[in-house]
Amino acid sequence: MSKNGEISSTERLLDQIRGNSDSQRIRAGIAPSSGRQAHIKKPFLPKITSSKNVISVGIDIGYTDLKLVKISTASENKVELTGYREIPFGSEMSVEHPGFPEFLKTALVAFCGTLTKVNLWCIMSSAMVEIRYLRIPKVPKKQVANAVYWTFKKSTPIDEKEQIFDFFILGELTEEGTEKIEVIAYTAPKQDINGLKHIFVKIGLPLTGITTVPFSFQNLLKTGWLKTEASNVCNLYIGRDWSRIDIFARDNLLLSRGIKAGTQSMIETLREELNSKQILIDSQILDSNNTPIMASADETSVIDTDLAKKLFFALIEEDIQPKIQKSEIDIRALVGMDITPDQLFDMFLPALDRLGKQVEKTLEHYTLNYGQGRVGKIYISGRLSTDRRIVDHIGNQLDLPRETVDPFHPPLPSTVKARLPEYESERSKYAPAVGIGLSNNTLTPNFIYTFSDKEKKLHINRINRLVMGVSLFLLVICMGFFSWQGVMMQQKKNQIARLQQELDQGASYLDQQFLQLMAAKIQGNKKTLNTYSNKYLGLSVITELCTVTPESIQLISLSTAMNAPAEKEKKVNKGKGEDKTPEEKNILNLDGIVGGDLQSSDAVLAEYVLKLKASKLFDKPNIIHQSVKYLDGKKVLRFSVRLEII
Repeated sequence: MSKNGEISSTERLLDQIRGNSDSQRIRAGIAPSSGRQAHIKKPFLPKITSSKNVISVGIDIGYTDLKLVKISTASENKVELTGYREIPFGSEMSVEHPGFPEFLKTALVAFCGTLTKVNLWCIMSSAMVEIRYLRIPKVPKKQVANAVYWTFKKSTPIDEKEQIFDFFILGELTEEGTEKIEVIAYTAPKQDINGLKHIFVKIGLPLTGITTVPFSFQNLLKTGWLKTEASNVCNLYIGRDWSRIDIFARDNLLLSRGIKAGTQSMIETLREELNSKQILIDSQILDSNNTPIMASADETSVIDTDLAKKLFFALIEEDIQPKIQKSEIDIRALVGMDITPDQLFDMFLPALDRLGKQVEKTLEHYTLNYGQGRVGKIYISGRLSTDRRIVDHIGNQLDLPRETVDPFHPPLPSTVKARLPEYESERSKYAPAVGIGLSNNTLTPNFIYTFSDKEKKLHINRINRLVMGVSLFLLVICMGFFSWQGVMMQQKKNQIARLQQELDQGASYLDQQFLQLMAAKIQGNKKTLNTYSNKYLGLSVITELCTVTPESIQLISLSTAMNAPAEKEKKVNKGKGEDKTPEEKNILNLDGIVGGDLQSSDAVLAEYVLKLKASKLFDKPNIIHQSVKYLDGKKVLRFSVRLEII
């Protein structure tokens, strides 16, 4: 789909949400599909094909428009601005509108195509965000969070049910010989954060991060996108109902203060001055004798806020009517008075001066309390930064070099793949979106990825690395064992092959004479073993009897019959009809008595016989005789056992 077609689909969705006609849409401030988007080069990255680059989309949701910036980061030194877009949605649409999520999804898809592997960063209003620069004593890493929390709470209350608390470590320093840690700590309303998260989750495009405008400007400084030679700079963001003063030292945000003074206060001041002048003019009505008389209240024309607002922005924004110079604005047609642009500027100058005094007090407070020196430069951002007279007036009031925040001012530290906006006012309003597009969790405080989340992830990563290390260690051991097994197997195979070769080579020597010599040698060894066996047989028998005979059994006598024939068993050799001579055995006869209770004597004797049978020296124990006898006036069980010596 072409780019114009994508924008047209977004606008059609807006029309369906509002239920307005084309004419109503134009009055609401929505440009035609062939209008203000034509300055962006094609193609607008309809699909993300590079897996190496990190694609980030900065999202700035304003009161009446949506600004998107797309930045591709291949490395720290290779950043590409691949696109930007502004999509107006009129004052009747807001974040709380039921149709806003679908409008947002359509706009993002039209801007980036498929949103796989894209980091979405969104700006949240900083009106309710409290930011504090802290220095805490250097403590162990596990105690840093606790130290920051209680140091912050001393000066600023924390409602843990309604606010998130987080901090960002800037670095370490030595103060009066004591090592300390520099920290930026902040609180932000949970309701606003969760509401913004819910919108993106609802459309299936979860956010990577949420931060606020001061940290967006910090990104511009830290990445070198906005270059400055001053070590201390101030950014004055002039908003609609409020303004914010942010002071940076060494590209780090140290002081952030919100004040209730902005564009609206200047418009109200202008309206009051115009009404005062109008009433003064209308009150001087001449009578028939040319005598001035006061007019009635009904006859005075009062200038309302909308008219004052229209006149105010017609005065300061050159891109509303690019072909008309400011001096050519027909003020009389708007208010019915002959007033020059310089006179209009002077009318809201008191409100601008009040804002400048607030900035001056803040700079003095910073110089006295932060020990970083004086601020060397001030940046003006916001819608009013397009008027050079306002910028110069603030700079002259503060006696500081001044500059507007132009994120597209060449030379950029990046490759630009989109044609830059023509007018300064159109370029400056993209500053927050560009800054948020440069965000990452290492560089930028993230309201949905806090310090505790980082610690949890770090703990999980440590466990994963430990598991991976143990797994690799075990894998190395297994591989080593497998290799050793392979070596051993090969050695065994070599040994088998060698033995087989020796066997094959020595098979011819296994003749009858060799076998007879080997048999004679074996017989000689056998006789020697029998000699030693017979020599120590008696001692072995006595030792074994002492081992297996319990205390309850007393042996009276023992006798042996060496080489006695076993009981004759005539076994017929089948097929030959010959008797087989019984094998000669060594016989042992035991006589003894069983002491103790007579009733258990049989069991003791049976257990003794089983022990004799279990012995490795005796075999086939057999009770020849047992009877009850008197010994010392007591009945005892006398027995005779016959067994073979193995």
